[in-house]
Parts: sequence; structure tokens; C-alpha cells
Amino acid sequence: MKILVALDGSDCSRSVIDHCLDSVFDEDTQLKLISVVDFFEPLPALEGIKEAEIEAARKLLEREAGRLMEKFPSLNVSYRVLDGYIKSKIMEEARDWRADLIMLGSHGRRGFEKLLLGSISLAILNHAPIPVRVVRTKHSTDNFEVMLCMDDSRYSREALERLLTYSWPANCRFSLVSVIFPLPDAPDAPDSQRFQLEERKRKLREEAERMLTQAENRIKDCFGEKTEVVKLVEPGDARDRILAVARERKPNLILMGSHGRGAFDRALMGSVSEGVVNLAETSVEIVR
Repeated sequence: MKILVALDGSDCSRSVIDHCLDSVFDEDTQLKLISVVDFFEPLPALEGIKEAEIEAARKLLEREAGRLMEKFPSLNVSYRVLDGYIKSKIMEEARDWRADLIMLGSHGRRGFEKLLLGSISLAILNHAPIPVRVVRTKHSTDNFEVMLCMDDSRYSREALERLLTYSWPANCRFSLVSVIFPLPDAPDAPDSQRFQLEERKRKLREEAERMLTQAENRIKDCFGEKTEVVKLVEPGDARDRILAVARERKPNLILMGSHGRGAFDRALMGSVSEGVVNLAETSVEIVR
């Protein structure tokens, strides 16, 4: 797997390297660190400033690459300073290098420290044709937990397939979450209608539970029968319930598809995915 890691020296950028240092990589994984210097002013008086920016970026990448190689001596780690518009250069490098994953912080040096994403992170998420992982400061927990959000869409199935391709820490546990639409109770409806409504509720839950059980079986087939898997079927609004479960469980990573069931197949994220990646307090990977 080829992972493109975008850095800029911000606190969020440092969280990305910390996230990498806490990760587990296969031997054939390649990490490429990049930093983009978007200093376009052509005035000769500013050339020295631009050169200083480039040198600072080079030292940043050299230092962080050294930390990664010290932790993972057999890992293929490279780095490169780019000059141009940040979003365009990240996307071009991901395309030209044929990256499998883009990893970046939620905000850059000029971003405000808030839950909502910075403009660069949001632009990459909306337009990158490959999975993007937005890294936020990790929670202090003894266990590493991955939360997989699932529905019956092909995007959700892709997220599961992505999860199965990764290596995870030995103590990793998985929480599988599916949110079902809350049908009304309708106590004043005729008996036949209430029966149909209850039957529909039962089928929705059964379908969600069956889907999560199938995912659980695949995870255990891949990572071992003793792998801890928690299955949660939650009625309610998809975005709100996913965020509520994440606040309660504090996973290290949320993994989800870029769109849900019935979504348009387009570049921009679906409303649920965008809401989760904007408001979650933990790292989120969006899979296409």
C-alpha cells in the first residue's frame, strides 16, 4: 500500500505523524511525506523568504521521516517538498504516485483549532478519488478501537474491504455500527397498519443485524476468532447516532463510506459522511 502523508508543521500535522507512529504497517507499505510551499509572490525581495520556507519544509520532512524510519526500520519512507497551490499539488502527487490513501490533518497552519474541517482538508475529501484519512488528536486509551459505520450501500462494503486490507495493533477491537431509520409508533392506527409497521421495524433491525454479523465473521476470519467485535444497531438520524456512539466509545479511527444508501455517485461526499468528518472528535477515514 502507498500512503501519501501531507504535513505542514502545524499541531494537526504533528498529530498525523503521531498517528503513523501508533499504526501497524505491512512490510510492503510505502510512506511518502510531502509538504507544499504555496508562496507565489514573484517579487525579488521575497525570494529569500520563499527559499527559507522551502528549507523549513525540507527540514520538517527530513525530521519526521527520520522518526518513522527509527520506529519502522524496514518501512519504505520518502519525502518531497512541493511548490504550488496546496490542494492541487496534493491531488497531483497522489495521482502521479498512484497513492492508495491520503493522510492529512484536520487543519493547516492557518486553520482555526475547531471541530469543523479546514478548507484544504475538506477540498481533498470532496475531490480525491481515493480514500482520505483526516487525523485528529488521539484519545488516551489502553485499547485501539476502529469503528466501522455500515449500511447496505456499495460504499459501505468498500469500507469493510478497506478495513480488511489493513494491519491493526494486536489489541485492536472493532465496533460495527448501523443506524436504521426510526419508523413512527402510530398507536392510533388500525390494527392491520400497526402490525405492518411493527413487522417493518422488525425486518429493518434483522437486516441490519444480519449485515453486521456477516461483517463480524469476515473480520474474525481475517484477524482471528478471538478478535473483539461489538455490534450496535441504532435507531435515529444516521449522523447524530454515529457521532453519539463515537463520543461514548472514543475510537481511535472511524471508517465509513463516502455515501450512504441511495446516494448519487459523484465526487462530493454525502451529507452523513461530511457531517461525521466535520464534527467527530477523532480521526475519520472516508472510503470511496
